[in-house]
Amino acid sequence: MISYDDLQKFYQEVRYGERFGRLAIEQVFTTVLQQIASMYTDKPVVRYQKFMQAYFDISQRIPQYYIASYVGVKPQSLSRIRKRLVL
Repeated sequence: MISYDDLQKFYQEVRYGERFGRLAIEQVFTTVLQQIASMYTDKPVVRYQKFMQAYFDISQRIPQYYIASYVGVKPQSLSRIRKRLVL
């Protein structure tokens, strides 16, 4: 976490700091847009599969209701999705 003032200091003192900041926020912006589009175009099972591909390493360490929230379904629905994928 970084404060606004520290971020401004970073931009001023680090060579190419502003470019780094712009590139970083572009990456975040495009990722968020893809996730939003996915909520409208992909089925929940596809969103869950994408989550597992991207974040498999942390999927075993966080509660399932967080994953369900990220995927945009209720925990009960996520449980059914996971059960269908295992079969």
